[in-house]
Amino acid sequence: MKTIKSFGTPPAFNARQQADIVNVFEAETGRDIAVDGAKLDTLKTRSVASIADLSSVDTAVYDSVIVKDKDRGGVFTYDASRALENDGGVVFDGWVRQYSGAVYLKWFGTLSDRTIIQNAINTAYNSTLIFETKTYMPQEGFTIVNPITIDLNNCVINQNTTYFSSIFTILADNVIIKNGELNVADADSSYAGQGGTAGACVGAGNQNTGVGYKGMTLEDLTLSWNREDGNGGAISIIGSTNNALLRNITIKENIGAVGNVIGVEWGGLPNQGATGHPHNITIDNLIVGDLPNQINDRYLVWLSASFNIKLNNINCNQCAGGVIVIAGDNGNEFAPESYRQSVGSNISISNLSVNKIRHTGVRIVGDATPVSVPYSNNVKVSNSVITGDSSATSPVGILVEYSSGATIDNCKIKACYFGINVNVGAKKNIISNCYVTESRYSGITIGSASGGCEDNIITNCKLTMNSKLSTAITHSGVYTYESKNTTINNCVFGEIGAIETTKYQIGVGANQKKVNINNNYINSISSGGIGIYTGTSSDTDILPNGSGNYGEVGFTLFGGLPIREIHGNGNISYIDTAPPTAGNYLQGDRVIRSDQSVGGVKSWVCTVSGSAGTWVSEGTL
Repeated sequence: MKTIKSFGTPPAFNARQQADIVNVFEAETGRDIAVDGAKLDTLKTRSVASIADLSSVDTAVYDSVIVKDKDRGGVFTYDASRALENDGGVVFDGWVRQYSGAVYLKWFGTLSDRTIIQNAINTAYNSTLIFETKTYMPQEGFTIVNPITIDLNNCVINQNTTYFSSIFTILADNVIIKNGELNVADADSSYAGQGGTAGACVGAGNQNTGVGYKGMTLEDLTLSWNREDGNGGAISIIGSTNNALLRNITIKENIGAVGNVIGVEWGGLPNQGATGHPHNITIDNLIVGDLPNQINDRYLVWLSASFNIKLNNINCNQCAGGVIVIAGDNGNEFAPESYRQSVGSNISISNLSVNKIRHTGVRIVGDATPVSVPYSNNVKVSNSVITGDSSATSPVGILVEYSSGATIDNCKIKACYFGINVNVGAKKNIISNCYVTESRYSGITIGSASGGCEDNIITNCKLTMNSKLSTAITHSGVYTYESKNTTINNCVFGEIGAIETTKYQIGVGANQKKVNINNNYINSISSGGIGIYTGTSSDTDILPNGSGNYGEVGFTLFGGLPIREIHGNGNISYIDTAPPTAGNYLQGDRVIRSDQSVGGVKSWVCTVSGSAGTWVSEGTL
């Protein structure tokens, strides 16, 4: 037997003492120890019934005591240098418990839950603290300032509090909390304006200073809370907290007007040039009960000015929002130089499944306050399913703003207001292998009247039964406008032989500057529609390019400006009823007549480059 490292070395025992002390297990379980009292006296060891009896032991005569209490009992040796210490569980006025391994909460007696638990946490430095399987009712939370593993041992902690604190506030590295249930009540409107970790089940880091901690693990926990605002209600991760793992977290159903479930948020004082940013964090297997009244623009996971974040297997049947990624949030310009350029980057979201969303399934935004240059955050969203709430006003499946390099792959978006919306200031984002269906308006929209939308790509996607509430060109299956150099490749629209709600499967709108449309297939459209509509003659900057676009028979496949095929030498060719009268063309460009007939011109070729060019017939049929 030995004490934990901080307790020093106990007095040495002879062989007979060791033999007697081995029976401490019997003492801890309440059984009598078969040792003659006179022998114990001879060996300077005696037994007592309870911890309280230690105070009556003559330390001049006895240097070891066996306490037979079934919960608090054990072997104690006397250390005069610690005569003024009393933590209620391990040290009692110099009597030091002899043990190896875990610390047990039951050792700390029957004081108020808050006092017992805090004392035990303080004592179990760099060790494991094991709770009893019962319900605790503290009125105030606990602060962890040393490395520790807290095994809740399937207990329940209910904190009904008006204190601005978490149940567990982590202010140390290498803290593990696992195997239990944490519930916070009465933390809603009273917490208005309180930032950081206030009112959470677990909070780590300091929002005021930006200081964070490393090596945190939260595992196999069931949580509930009712905080309306702030960073995260159930779990709040603040400042430079890093190398953290959250795994197998279950959130109870909550009908209240709650805010974010998990918040991962930068901290510090930008005006003093110092901020800390969470990084290297994994959240795996987060199961959230229904949140039918979650506040709009609040999410299951809120990520703000963080980096190297991995989210996997997040599920909720009803909520306002799934995940928000805010790359900058006005904080990264004051981040440490060592990782300033990384803030907002390397964030992946996989296997997200959210139903009945009322606001946004995934929102990717470069900065909470728009900036002229988007952040290169390269967020990856994959293998996810997002379904809108039919009773909500305008849920969006995935929204990208002021952000660049995002990849949205293999996602299914269903029954949203807009399926995927690549909006203001979004550049070089890729949507691939996605299935978008039953959108009220557009399945995928690229562009914004506010500008800054450029070089976005849609490829290998399938869209069907969208535009359910509008047949306008602005609500096409895919609609691109007020943007530059949009690419739509290898997509399939509608189902063969099925009734389709979408009138225009690909629509190009006002102020679009260049669009590339290649190898798409239109299976079906609604009555009177056009498969691919590429704008009017007044939209001279659209310059639709592409080839290999086909469709089923029985409807109009093309409308608007002709789609031009660009050849290797830079020349273009396209199909139209006549050569152009506006725009710039090169010698060698070619127009193939769409309404050919015997005796009519079959095509034209540009012989002189310039505005509108000079066009000559290539002969008649």
